[in-house]
Amino acid sequence: MRLTGQSLRLTLRAATRDAHERVDRGFARFDLARPDHYRAFLQAHARALLPLETALEEAGAQALLPDWFERRRAPALIADLQELGAGPSPPPAEPPRVGGAAQVWGVLYALEGARLGGRVLARTARGSHRYLAHGEGRRFWPEFLSALEASGADPAGAAAGARLVFARFEAALEPPQLE
Repeated sequence: MRLTGQSLRLTLRAATRDAHERVDRGFARFDLARPDHYRAFLQAHARALLPLETALEEAGAQALLPDWFERRRAPALIADLQELGAGPSPPPAEPPRVGGAAQVWGVLYALEGARLGGRVLARTARGSHRYLAHGEGRRFWPEFLSALEASGADPAGAAAGARLVFARFEAALEPPQLE
Protein backbone atom coordinates (compact mmCIF):
# COMPACT_ATOMS: atom_id res chain seq x y z
CA MET A 1 0.00 0.00 0.00
CA ARG A 2 2.81 2.41 0.82
CA LEU A 3 5.06 3.43 -2.00
CA THR A 4 8.78 3.23 -1.33
CA GLY A 5 9.88 6.44 0.31
CA GLN A 6 6.35 7.79 0.61
CA SER A 7 5.38 9.24 3.95
CA LEU A 8 2.61 7.65 5.98
CA ARG A 9 0.74 10.95 5.78
CA LEU A 10 0.66 10.83 1.98
CA THR A 11 -0.29 7.17 2.04
CA LEU A 12 -3.23 7.93 4.34
CA ARG A 13 -4.28 10.94 2.28
CA ALA A 14 -4.39 8.80 -0.87
CA ALA A 15 -6.21 5.96 0.91
CA THR A 16 -8.95 8.27 2.20
CA ARG A 17 -9.28 10.75 -0.66
CA ASP A 18 -12.69 9.52 -1.90
CA ALA A 19 -14.17 9.24 1.60
CA HIS A 20 -12.80 12.65 2.53
CA GLU A 21 -14.40 14.23 -0.53
CA ARG A 22 -17.79 12.60 0.23
CA VAL A 23 -17.72 13.88 3.81
CA ASP A 24 -16.68 17.37 2.72
CA ARG A 25 -19.53 17.46 0.17
CA GLY A 26 -22.00 16.26 2.80
CA PHE A 27 -21.03 18.88 5.35
CA ALA A 28 -20.86 21.65 2.72
CA ARG A 29 -24.67 21.73 2.69
CA PHE A 30 -24.62 23.42 6.11
CA ASP A 31 -24.65 27.21 6.05
CA LEU A 32 -22.78 27.90 9.28
CA ALA A 33 -23.90 31.54 9.27
CA ARG A 34 -27.43 30.25 10.01
CA PRO A 35 -27.87 29.26 13.67
CA ASP A 36 -30.14 26.29 12.85
CA HIS A 37 -27.63 24.94 10.32
CA TYR A 38 -24.72 25.52 12.68
CA ARG A 39 -26.53 23.67 15.46
CA ALA A 40 -27.30 20.73 13.12
CA PHE A 41 -23.66 20.75 11.94
CA LEU A 42 -22.39 20.51 15.52
CA GLN A 43 -24.92 17.81 16.38
CA ALA A 44 -23.73 15.73 13.43
CA HIS A 45 -20.13 16.21 14.52
CA ALA A 46 -21.05 15.15 18.05
CA ARG A 47 -22.67 11.94 16.78
CA ALA A 48 -19.37 11.04 15.11
CA LEU A 49 -16.68 12.63 17.28
CA LEU A 50 -17.84 11.71 20.77
CA PRO A 51 -17.78 7.92 20.25
CA LEU A 52 -14.54 8.15 18.27
CA GLU A 53 -12.75 10.01 21.05
CA THR A 54 -14.11 7.51 23.58
CA ALA A 55 -12.78 4.67 21.39
CA LEU A 56 -9.37 6.35 21.25
CA GLU A 57 -9.24 6.62 25.03
CA GLU A 58 -10.23 2.96 25.38
CA ALA A 59 -7.58 1.98 22.83
CA GLY A 60 -4.81 3.84 24.67
CA ALA A 61 -4.24 6.90 22.48
CA GLN A 62 -2.53 8.60 25.43
CA ALA A 63 0.30 6.04 25.25
CA LEU A 64 0.93 6.87 21.60
CA LEU A 65 0.33 10.61 21.74
CA PRO A 66 1.19 11.94 25.22
CA ASP A 67 -0.76 15.19 24.78
CA TRP A 68 -3.92 13.32 23.67
CA PHE A 69 -6.07 14.77 26.46
CA GLU A 70 -5.16 18.31 25.37
CA ARG A 71 -6.15 17.42 21.81
CA ARG A 72 -9.59 16.04 22.69
CA ARG A 73 -12.31 18.26 21.30
CA ALA A 74 -15.34 16.63 22.93
CA PRO A 75 -15.45 19.10 25.86
CA ALA A 76 -15.35 22.09 23.47
CA LEU A 77 -18.03 20.56 21.25
CA ILE A 78 -20.31 19.79 24.19
CA ALA A 79 -19.84 23.34 25.54
CA ASP A 80 -20.76 24.84 22.15
CA LEU A 81 -23.88 22.66 21.91
CA GLN A 82 -24.93 23.62 25.43
CA GLU A 83 -24.45 27.30 24.65
CA LEU A 84 -26.67 26.84 21.59
CA GLY A 85 -29.27 25.08 23.73
CA ALA A 86 -28.79 21.75 21.97
CA GLY A 87 -27.36 18.33 22.58
CA PRO A 88 -26.19 15.62 20.23
CA SER A 89 -29.47 14.57 18.67
CA PRO A 90 -29.90 11.66 18.37
CA PRO A 91 -27.35 10.57 20.97
CA PRO A 92 -23.96 9.45 19.69
CA ALA A 93 -23.54 5.83 18.66
CA GLU A 94 -21.58 3.30 20.66
CA PRO A 95 -17.82 3.75 20.34
CA PRO A 96 -16.33 1.67 17.54
CA ARG A 97 -13.72 -0.92 18.28
CA VAL A 98 -10.30 0.45 17.40
CA GLY A 99 -7.86 -2.44 17.36
CA GLY A 100 -4.15 -1.92 17.62
CA ALA A 101 -1.78 0.98 17.42
CA ALA A 102 -1.94 1.31 13.62
CA GLN A 103 -5.70 1.86 13.67
CA VAL A 104 -5.33 4.34 16.52
CA TRP A 105 -2.83 6.30 14.41
CA GLY A 106 -5.27 6.28 11.49
CA VAL A 107 -8.16 7.55 13.62
CA LEU A 108 -5.91 10.23 15.06
CA TYR A 109 -4.77 11.22 11.56
CA ALA A 110 -8.32 11.82 10.36
CA LEU A 111 -9.41 13.68 13.51
CA GLU A 112 -6.30 15.83 13.67
CA GLY A 113 -6.66 16.69 9.98
CA ALA A 114 -10.27 17.70 10.56
CA ARG A 115 -9.08 20.26 13.08
CA LEU A 116 -7.40 22.18 10.22
CA GLY A 117 -10.68 22.54 8.35
CA GLY A 118 -12.42 23.59 11.55
CA ARG A 119 -10.27 26.68 11.83
CA VAL A 120 -11.41 27.84 8.41
CA LEU A 121 -15.06 27.10 9.20
CA ALA A 122 -14.85 28.98 12.52
CA ARG A 123 -14.62 32.24 10.58
CA THR A 124 -18.15 31.82 9.21
CA ALA A 125 -19.84 30.02 12.12
CA ARG A 126 -22.65 31.88 13.83
CA GLY A 127 -22.39 31.18 17.52
CA SER A 128 -19.86 29.73 19.90
CA HIS A 129 -16.97 28.12 18.06
CA ARG A 130 -14.74 26.61 20.73
CA TYR A 131 -14.94 23.29 18.90
CA LEU A 132 -14.01 24.64 15.47
CA ALA A 133 -11.21 26.83 16.82
CA HIS A 134 -9.89 24.22 19.26
CA GLY A 135 -6.10 24.16 19.30
CA GLU A 136 -5.74 27.55 17.65
CA GLY A 137 -2.26 28.88 18.29
CA ARG A 138 -0.95 25.38 19.03
CA ARG A 139 1.29 23.30 16.79
CA PHE A 140 -0.92 20.23 17.01
CA TRP A 141 -0.76 19.30 13.30
CA PRO A 142 3.01 19.51 12.70
CA GLU A 143 3.71 17.80 16.03
CA PHE A 144 1.20 15.09 15.17
CA LEU A 145 2.75 14.52 11.74
CA SER A 146 6.18 14.09 13.30
CA ALA A 147 4.81 11.53 15.73
CA LEU A 148 2.86 9.76 12.97
CA GLU A 149 5.90 9.41 10.72
CA ALA A 150 8.03 8.19 13.63
CA SER A 151 5.38 5.68 14.70
CA GLY A 152 6.24 2.99 12.19
CA ALA A 153 2.51 2.21 12.01
CA ASP A 154 1.37 -0.35 9.47
CA PRO A 155 -0.11 1.64 6.57
CA ALA A 156 -3.00 -0.78 5.97
CA GLY A 157 -4.06 -0.69 9.62
CA ALA A 158 -3.72 3.09 9.79
CA ALA A 159 -5.77 3.46 6.60
CA ALA A 160 -8.50 1.27 8.11
CA GLY A 161 -8.60 3.54 11.16
CA ALA A 162 -8.78 6.70 9.06
CA ARG A 163 -11.54 5.25 6.87
CA LEU A 164 -13.47 4.39 10.04
CA VAL A 165 -13.51 8.09 10.96
CA PHE A 166 -14.78 9.17 7.56
CA ALA A 167 -17.47 6.46 7.65
CA ARG A 168 -18.63 7.67 11.07
CA PHE A 169 -18.82 11.29 9.92
CA GLU A 170 -20.63 10.29 6.75
CA ALA A 171 -23.16 8.29 8.77
CA ALA A 172 -23.59 11.23 11.17
CA LEU A 173 -24.87 13.38 8.32
CA GLU A 174 -28.17 11.53 8.42
CA PRO A 175 -30.94 12.45 9.12
CA PRO A 176 -30.78 16.28 9.45
CA GLN A 177 -33.29 17.82 7.11
CA LEU A 178 -32.20 21.37 6.35
CA GLU A 179 -34.35 24.11 4.92
